[in-house]
Amino acid sequence: MNIRFGLYKKTLSFWLLILVFSYFSFQFLTSTVLRAEPREVRDDWLSPAPKTFQVVIKENGQTLINNRRVKNLLFWGREKDVFQFQVVSEPGYFISELNTEVSLPATRSERMKPRIYLEHGVGEAAFSYLNDKTLLYQIKDISPTGIATLEISFDKGLITPSSYLVFYGWLLNAPFSFWLLLSALLPSLVILLLFQLFWRRQRLLRTLTPRKELREPPSLLSPAAAGVLLDGLVLPRHLAATLLDLAQRGFILIAVSRNGFSYLKHRPLDLNLAANLGLRPYEAMLLSKIFTAQQPAASKKDILFRVGHRLFSRKIAEVYFGIYQELMDKGFFLKNPRQLFLRLKVLAVSIFFISLLFFALILILPTLPRLFLLPWAGMALAALLILKLAPALPLRTEKGKKELQKWLAFRSFLTDTRLLSYQPNLEEIYERFLPYAVAFAVEEAWSARFLKQRFLLPDWYISKERAFSLEEFARQIFPLVNYTAKLLSESREPLAD
Repeated sequence: MNIRFGLYKKTLSFWLLILVFSYFSFQFLTSTVLRAEPREVRDDWLSPAPKTFQVVIKENGQTLINNRRVKNLLFWGREKDVFQFQVVSEPGYFISELNTEVSLPATRSERMKPRIYLEHGVGEAAFSYLNDKTLLYQIKDISPTGIATLEISFDKGLITPSSYLVFYGWLLNAPFSFWLLLSALLPSLVILLLFQLFWRRQRLLRTLTPRKELREPPSLLSPAAAGVLLDGLVLPRHLAATLLDLAQRGFILIAVSRNGFSYLKHRPLDLNLAANLGLRPYEAMLLSKIFTAQQPAASKKDILFRVGHRLFSRKIAEVYFGIYQELMDKGFFLKNPRQLFLRLKVLAVSIFFISLLFFALILILPTLPRLFLLPWAGMALAALLILKLAPALPLRTEKGKKELQKWLAFRSFLTDTRLLSYQPNLEEIYERFLPYAVAFAVEEAWSARFLKQRFLLPDWYISKERAFSLEEFARQIFPLVNYTAKLLSESREPLAD
């Protein structure tokens, strides 16, 4: 039985892997904290026989229980610092007596006030001073569901915590407005950067707005590369443009029937000799993902299987890399967009899952205030926004800007609203420039220029329909190649963009 991963299942599988990794990372990060929590200290000591806890509260704010350092027992307030220790919580069995000796950070005075809170069946409880710096809590006849919490409040100045604890205490008491501002700070900075880059991109396009149209492609740049020169990154429509370009150049046929669609090899292709055939390396890689070596045709079912038999496709990633490399070889970008997007995605994904990790940590640890959630939620939002910055980040060289200006002039010709007058080679013009129109996302505008002309099906398009209008052709071909391109694009390795 063949197991297939559909388009969305692949994406889901990737995120599940990340979530599993995050879960175990969370367990590792929190394990040392949880070992130090009072509950485990209690589990080591509680039994029906009388037991004694030895608690030390140091002047610097550190707390020890039975010579083990325990965090989150001191809470720093604006006027008082409070020590709280839930010495027993529903032990599940009867405890006759439980004593807790507390070594104080300063000599006993009116500036410190001990208390005991009892719930659900505790017999007796009292506290007394063994000496000026030692306080004894005594609790007796604790039921299986009993809960007892010890508390000492200290006036400010009795405990001199470290700078870290002072800062932590300040955070605990910070107003809601502070957390709201902090949570909005990073996303706001990213949004400002986003608007700046968007403005820079729009200014560049206005600067490069052509004064006249070009009626021919300005260079031999492939449709996919021309589209990336404009958009800044490879998009599924650039793969769709490549498929149409391969069909127009005679490498493949596209067949449509009631049962679906198929891609056929127009001639025998030895993809290992791509250069000799006139194929670019990434075009050969794309074809090798659609066809097997001995396969003359590939139906929708075949492509789904080819895409689904592996979780992610290295071949499609290589297609992306090849398109970027074509532009880099011509010196159109200052830095390879592939490397830029890789670093950007790693950064964004890392920030996002670190945010989720700490988000979960704050939810699980009861000693941390819920307001701590806001900054990490802001961090996660910022990570998602960073991914949206990608198209605006690649910087074109002066040579790249001049080349882009030429292609924008050609794009203006494709989107001209005036109908084309008849000429003998009109169908050839439509077919030849159609891949570029798809790459520039103006295929509808380009097709509209031919609506009044007689339309003949391209030689590379096979259909059982005898009479075929341009509207019907466009209604079939564009969704078909876009579907295939999106399917192939989604199968690429996660870090390929």
